[in-house]
Amino acid sequence: MAIEDSEIILHITVLLDQLGPFTANTLRKDKWRTTEQLAYELIRSGLSVTVDQVDGALRRYEAGYRERMKRGLPPEADIRRATYPDRTTALPLWGSTAHLGEPWLGQPLEERLDAPDDLGLHLPVSETDPRVFLSHTHQDAELCGRVAERLGELGIRAWMFEVDIEERGVIANCVREAIASCACCAGLLTRNSIASLWVLTELHTALESKKHVALVVDAPDRLLLALLESVRFQSPEGPFDLGVQYDAQAADKLREDYSLRNSQSRAGRYPNQLRDFLATLPAYLGGKDMLAFPEPPADWAGVFGLCGMEELRKRLA
Repeated sequence: MAIEDSEIILHITVLLDQLGPFTANTLRKDKWRTTEQLAYELIRSGLSVTVDQVDGALRRYEAGYRERMKRGLPPEADIRRATYPDRTTALPLWGSTAHLGEPWLGQPLEERLDAPDDLGLHLPVSETDPRVFLSHTHQDAELCGRVAERLGELGIRAWMFEVDIEERGVIANCVREAIASCACCAGLLTRNSIASLWVLTELHTALESKKHVALVVDAPDRLLLALLESVRFQSPEGPFDLGVQYDAQAADKLREDYSLRNSQSRAGRYPNQLRDFLATLPAYLGGKDMLAFPEPPADWAGVFGLCGMEELRKRLA
């Protein structure tokens, strides 16, 4: 006999409630669980379920409390989805509302609600050309489009959220599948994306998938370049350099600019996320140079090199 959604949700509620309470130092990975992690926990406890069953039950549960909120009713939710997916797998995360707070009506959905947009791009590529996953923030969509056109001139196809996720497509699933199928992941590095949880998630997922990662820096941004040029590594041979040093004044100016365009909570996370990104640079670069768009600056003097976009074509050859 098929197991009911209500029984699955009850068991998951118990599992997630047992994770808390949390302190200010509790890590994100200790507060949330992916759908797969929850399914495996239920199976180990003796419940006969599949990952698909758990995934379906959680999605229907979320749809139910969202519908209540639309009608002006309290969500009455014991479980809610995290806004951002798991950083190393891009899988959705679920947590206990008893410890993490109730869901809210404006929380972004997992599905894309608008139709794909070609952004007016001219991309002279064929299906036989290598394809690159272009990781970027929505704030940088126009710049990312110009990067995609440059890649097209080099015979490289670009995968972009705006163009390649269909309406009603589950964003995290589409991202994981695209990263797995693309030749490499190219992260567009701007003053916005350097502290983006989504971009960090996509880059981490690419690393976990053993995909080559290339970083494309917004070269005309002199403040961003000043920050990157100031970076000094203490342990560049490791995957995460906790001793990374950089210009604090440049970082503060970037945070101030970011706070003009983003919520107070996002601006508050900017310093830590920027530090995490810079600490992970050795892993992202893998001993290779960064790429610069549209061209490398002539006066660059950082500890890692900046080269032209054509270098990516050589790496994919």
